Order: sequence, then structure tokens, then C-alpha cells
Amino acid sequence: GAGVTAAGDLGVGASVGLALVTVETTASLAPSATLTNPAALAVIAATDSTTSATARMGATGGAVALSPVVALVLSSVTTTAIVAGGSAAAIGGALTITAAQTAVSRATAGAIVLGARTVGVCAALALTFADHRSVASLARSATAASAAVTSSSASTTVADATSSTAGAPENSGAGGAAGSGVDAAVAAERGHADGTASAAGGETSGSAATPSAATSQGGVNAAAAVGIVLADVAAQALVIGPATLTLTGAAIIDAAINADAAATADGSASQGADATIGAAVALAAATNTAQAVV
Repeated sequence: GAGVTAAGDLGVGASVGLALVTVETTASLAPSATLTNPAALAVIAATDSTTSATARMGATGGAVALSPVVALVLSSVTTTAIVAGGSAAAIGGALTITAAQTAVSRATAGAIVLGARTVGVCAALALTFADHRSVASLARSATAASAAVTSSSASTTVADATSSTAGAPENSGAGGAAGSGVDAAVAAERGHADGTASAAGGETSGSAATPSAATSQGGVNAAAAVGIVLADVAAQALVIGPATLTLTGAAIIDAAINADAAATADGSASQGADATIGAAVALAAATNTAQAVV
């Protein structure tokens, strides 16, 4: 079929895709562990994580209320490689501590709303919240031929929202007019995801503020499509004092990030039963931190 069905009154979240993922990968040498002249030591942790959520809805006629299509991804991915504090280690060859991570998070929301009488705040809402970090650390003294403490984090975060060519029909506030409708809708969905993740023992979206749907004229009250990305990506390579390294060769302490964050929203509007709302909001806020410390 056409994927568009007649509707009387649709309530909140007629189509919802929710992906809440907490991934933790750890390789460690415990504080109580002792080493007796090994030829080499390698502590390596690696993660490859992909998370996606897709929500689509079609409706004709009726009254469509707040955010009929919601796709939300909450991705918390942590990779840790650590040689914990303990008795000094004498290593005949190379000491290698590596944390390597690749994480992809994508939310896709698509709405087709034809001839509806009213729509609330937004027809399609795509939200991606990502906390991606890798840590490699040495916390005990070591003697070795060479040492490499490296951490890498490759992160891709995407939110893609598309409303139908009919847009979001007339709202009590004009599309794009001043108001807090979009921010309130986003906050409600983020709060719901945090509560669900916490109840399941997973990580929440953190304390960073969601970017506000606002222009120089103030907040956006209603939009046909909203795509928002909030990403925090970090890579740390650490030699933690009072640990010391005594080497006959080279030392490499390296932290690297390759991060992409993109939000898209298409709210093209035409043919609404009344005045349609063609406003679209796309916001991406990313914090990237690479830290190598000796």
C-alpha cells in the first residue's frame, strides 16, 4: 500500500523507534597482578558498535497531536585498556597499551501527514545522543625496550528527520514562531529515554544541555521536522603519576579522534488542509577531546 492511512485523532508518539545502548569493553592488568620478566606485554581493548533507530508513519485526515513520529538513539560506548598501579614491571621487549573504538549512531524519522486538520509541535523528530570515549592508561612503573600507549575514537552520529510534502498543518502558534514547543517536545523525549535507560541499568544521555531550537527572533514553537545531535567524543592516552617509564627505545603516547556529527531536517510543506507549517530545525552540538598526558 501507500503507507498512508486515514486517522481520526492521533495522540503522542504514533510511531516510535527507540535504541538505548550501553557498551563497555575493558582489558586490564589488575593492581594485584605481578609480571615475571615477560618478553613483551600487550593490553588491547577494541570496540566496534553500530546503533540505529528508525520510525515512520503515514496518516491522512484527522488531528495529529504532539510528535507523531519519534526516532531516538542513546549510545554510550566506552573502551578502556589499563595497566593498573602495582609492583613495577620489567619487560624484555615492547609494552603496548591500546584502546581502539569505532561507534556509529543514527536516528531516522519520517512522517507523511496529508490533509490533517491539526498537528501539534512537530511531525517528525529524530534525536541522537552519543557519549563515545576510549581510554588507554599506564599507572605502574615499567622497564621495557619500547612503550606505546595509544587511544583512538572514531565516532559518527546522525539525526535525519523528514516530513511529508503536506508538512505539519496549522498550529495554535505559527510555524517557526516564537515559543518553546520544540524544546519542550525534545526535553520530554530525552527525559523518557533517560528514565528507560536508567531503569534498565544503562547509561543516560548525561548532563550536557540539548541545543535549543531558537533563532535570533527567539525559540521555535512548531516545526514539521526536527533533527538534533548531541555528541561527546573523547580519546585519552595517559601515563599516570607516580608511574615512570624506563626505556631503551622509543615511547609513543598518542590520542586521536575522528568524529563526525550531522543533523538534517526537511520540512517541505504544501497542500495542507489549512495553513501548513514547513519549518524544519536541524541542530548538532559536538564536544571532541583528545588528550595525551605523561
